Amino acid sequence: NSSITQELCLGDGCYTFTIFDSGGNGLCCDFGDGFYQLLNAEGTVIAQGAQFSNAVSTEICDGVVQENCFDRVDNDLDGLIDCEDPDCDQAPNCRPCDDNLVVFEVTWPNFPQETSWEILDARENVIIWREAPEDAEPRETLIEQYCLEDGCYFLRVLDSGGNGLCCNLGLGRYSLYNTLGEVLASGAEFGQVEVTQFCVSGGESTCQEGTTFVVSANGEGVANNLRQAIYCANGSAILDTIVFDLGVDSIITIDEPLPPIIDENVYIDGGEGTIINYTNSTSTNSPLFQVQAPFVTLRNLRIGSQNSINNLGAILVTEAGNNCRLLDNTIVEFQNALTIQGTNAILRNNTIIGSQINTGIRLSRPANSAIVEGNTIRGNNDGFGIWAYADDLTIRNNELAFLRTGLRFTNTNGALVAENSIHDNEDAIRVFEGSEVSDRVYITRNAMFCNIRETVINLEPGTNAGIQPPVITDITAGYVAGTAVPGQLIDVYLADDPACADAPCQGKVYVSSTDVDGDGNWYMDDLNLSGLERVVAIASDLDGNSSAFSPCYQYVRPCPEATLSWTPDRTEVCQGNSIIFVLESDVELDTTINFTYRFNTEVFSVENYTPGDPIVVNVPNSGNIRLNSAEDAYGCELDIVRVWVRITVISGETVRTERDESICPGSSVLINGQEVTEPGVYEEFFIGSNGCDSIVTVNLSLTESIETSDLITLCAGQSASVHGQTVSTAGVYPATFATASGCDSTSTITVEVLDPISTMEEISICAGEMIDIFGETRTEAGIYSQVFTAANDCDSTHTIILSVNEAIQTSEERRLCEGQTTTVFGQEVGETGVFNEVFTSSAGCDSTHTIIVEVSENIETAETLRICAGSSIEIFGQSVSAAGTYSDTFTSSAGCDSTHVITLQVLDNIETQEERTICAGERTLIFGNEETQAGVYSQTFTSTSGCDSTHTVNLAVAESLETQAELQLCEGQSVEVFGQSVSEEGTYSATFTSSIGCDSTHSIIVSISETMETRAELSICAGESIEIFGQTITEEGTFSQTFTSSSGCDSIHTINL
Repeated sequence: NSSITQELCLGDGCYTFTIFDSGGNGLCCDFGDGFYQLLNAEGTVIAQGAQFSNAVSTEICDGVVQENCFDRVDNDLDGLIDCEDPDCDQAPNCRPCDDNLVVFEVTWPNFPQETSWEILDARENVIIWREAPEDAEPRETLIEQYCLEDGCYFLRVLDSGGNGLCCNLGLGRYSLYNTLGEVLASGAEFGQVEVTQFCVSGGESTCQEGTTFVVSANGEGVANNLRQAIYCANGSAILDTIVFDLGVDSIITIDEPLPPIIDENVYIDGGEGTIINYTNSTSTNSPLFQVQAPFVTLRNLRIGSQNSINNLGAILVTEAGNNCRLLDNTIVEFQNALTIQGTNAILRNNTIIGSQINTGIRLSRPANSAIVEGNTIRGNNDGFGIWAYADDLTIRNNELAFLRTGLRFTNTNGALVAENSIHDNEDAIRVFEGSEVSDRVYITRNAMFCNIRETVINLEPGTNAGIQPPVITDITAGYVAGTAVPGQLIDVYLADDPACADAPCQGKVYVSSTDVDGDGNWYMDDLNLSGLERVVAIASDLDGNSSAFSPCYQYVRPCPEATLSWTPDRTEVCQGNSIIFVLESDVELDTTINFTYRFNTEVFSVENYTPGDPIVVNVPNSGNIRLNSAEDAYGCELDIVRVWVRITVISGETVRTERDESICPGSSVLINGQEVTEPGVYEEFFIGSNGCDSIVTVNLSLTESIETSDLITLCAGQSASVHGQTVSTAGVYPATFATASGCDSTSTITVEVLDPISTMEEISICAGEMIDIFGETRTEAGIYSQVFTAANDCDSTHTIILSVNEAIQTSEERRLCEGQTTTVFGQEVGETGVFNEVFTSSAGCDSTHTIIVEVSENIETAETLRICAGSSIEIFGQSVSAAGTYSDTFTSSAGCDSTHVITLQVLDNIETQEERTICAGERTLIFGNEETQAGVYSQTFTSTSGCDSTHTVNLAVAESLETQAELQLCEGQSVEVFGQSVSEEGTYSATFTSSIGCDSTHSIIVSISETMETRAELSICAGESIEIFGQTITEEGTFSQTFTSSSGCDSIHTINL
């Protein structure tokens, strides 16, 4: 948060004030809240800023900030962006674009705020950086103008979401074009970034033509040349290979990270001589190479670091870098040499060394299915060789040495660890780091030695830790046996390494593998142990989980029951000569032996002696000699025959003579009982008459074979005698003879057969002419030959091919546009026609030339395009969304005007609707889903015209209908209910289908009314009368009558009078 102030004194004139940020993120706001201000002499702020990328510039003339109408910046701090400032076009300080004006147009995808773009010059300096405004909406279009000097640039468009501008999440696109409408760059579908190189006002592309960019020293240095190569590979559709053309052991010093590789299939080959020195003094934790695209290969790169604090990485392959290959590279003094995050990577034959290694190779999820093979990683007793944090890995045939841990796994599911050499580390292998659990780490056929931590293979809690090491129960010279879990696979190793006797027991030499039977026993034979070897084993289950090493089990061979004796070749020897002894055993020994012998009182030692071999013993004087002690290579003491032998030294001189002898190549001569084939000086030893040695010096020489050659030349058809044979064909004919010395003499005769000499010439005449050929007059075309005798006395044939040139007729066609003219044989012609003229050809014959003139009318074509409402389409370089007729004029293939008319139709989106009713409890299929609830359901489809078609279903659920009626019967009556005769009380129901197709239940309640009987007692006086049921009654009695009750049934009323 500190600040600095600097005062500058500037003369009159125009200046450019530029502030740079090497980190590429300005002064604010990702890494702090910095800002800058530029003040004039009165202390007034005339320029200020904070947020930019690599650099930002301000133009100043005579102390006044210059406005312009193209950089979208409020240059004069009046609160208005200059192109929206009403003074911009009239202000005297307004600066127009005197260079090249380009237009950038972008249509936003569904997430505009993920989009940004920048323009870089040829030196990788960011001169323009923009990002989508916060209020940008999908499908809106932004247009900006930039002023660029003559030259070539890179347009870099980025999408932080990693899905480009189209088409998974929207229909965005971008284009960059000049004021003539020429498209310089455009795109829509890409991943995280897309780079295109473009040039303005005649600038020549800095990218080399073709598919390969050759990195060589140029005016801007090799480092910039390499940066340029990567940018060109990113921005070119065909340039994918980068190679180096520098001297042997040439050094490239690179101070900043290289541009990321974002184009797939890029191949970089450092060759055999280039060394890259990465200083990285300006940025921490930034790898030199960063791969952000699939199928990239980096090969034969030699990368060193002089800044181990900042240089945490040499090569980083990001998640986007799937199927990448790192081959035959050498990485020196990096903390994290190679970091892989992409899947299916291949790392093969790389060498990583240094005292600062933190991790040689880091496989970080999702770097699954990686193959790490044949690599060498050597440290300074610290750091990790390979740190795996991914699944389904193959780690094979690597050397991991002088590290804290050779191979470390964290949260790894599935790894094959095979045939690696892991030595001189603290841990060889560490599985399941911390609380994260791994499984299926299969450890087999590796050579582990001199790793000093007791566990060697450290298995923390997890599936592998649950695999117990096997138990070795018995061992002999020929087999080893033990116990383990049934079904497991057992790997057996030899464990001894004399270079680090204090290290814990671990498997150095893989012996073989065997299965554990159903009873938990395992057995391995065909061993050939000689004695004192230590054996260890590893168990692996069927899922590929391996155990740590078992405890060591040592095989101690039994001592042989053998007796040694020796005999001299003689007991008398001349002064200065030696005696040859042969030591023999009464039984066959399978090892060398160490023994001592005594001559008089002095004891001598012999080590690693093979029984039966001769031993030369120098005898200075007469004395007694005998065996003293003996033991085999495993320390077993052997019995010896302790017999003194008297050796007598005879005084006398050795006789020396010399002879010369020669041999032919491939033959031999017997000297001292040995066949000798090479020339040289040899000595033969004999016993002279005085009993002492007689030495003959043989000077053996090699007599070379004699080889001669000769050349015989024949004409075709002739023959010659070669080594007694008649020969007529060319070839080499060798023959071998014996010389006077008895060695081979080879004579080689080469026969050459001369082909007949044939010469030819071509002569042409015009039709009707004649010529003399070989003394005869010829007028017709043909082939004429005659045979002569050549200077080599062989035949020489000369052939003349005579051709008769007919009158030449040529023609050409010329096409004119309507209204144009052309010169035909000196005349201006503007109409269709055929024109002829006769000339003299180069052969001197008549030549007629015909010109066919054809006048083409101007072409007019038309087409109809359709788009959906709300979308747009590019027509003649413009984005159009309104229906109408658009036309543009082009140049046709004939060079004439061709007018193309496009009629744009904007299709409305289709909306359809249906009503659907179901009964309660039923289901109906709507847009693939079974629905049971009433509601409105909609889905949008693509119609045959490609536009949106929305279909709506209004679903109603109809409840079941229930109705009821009552019937009343009189006692004894019956009625038909739902087709049945009913005479009893009760409720009767039946279900019908309603008019809308749902169930309708109708119930009838039947009740029976009983016959009503009522009585009344009436009395009258005698002589009186009364009316009963309409009758006048005067006498007593019982009278009844039946009526109909209110329910319609009988009602009987009885009156007792």
